[in-house]
Amino acid sequence: MPDIHCHGRGLCAGFGAGALYAAVITAGTHKASSIKVAEAAKVIENTQRDLNIALMNELSMIFCCLGIGPGHWLPPGNHSRRSSRQ
Repeated sequence: MPDIHCHGRGLCAGFGAGALYAAVITAGTHKASSIKVAEAAKVIENTQRDLNIALMNELSMIFCCLGIGPGHWLPPGNHSRRSSRQ
């Protein structure tokens, strides 16, 4: 799970949201310097996720054309360190 970027209006709001997230999110939180920075981080994370999904879809179609089914390449990929964290 990715880090949670939070920013609130005023010092109390930022710390309150950060404390709440830190209590339930084990992956970690990051106090952004502004709402713009927090939103920019969200855009980057969402884009990275979308690109990863699109890449896997394209690879799946290529492997299908090569006669390599998901049962041959998907399980080893799911055991990698990065995949198990998501």
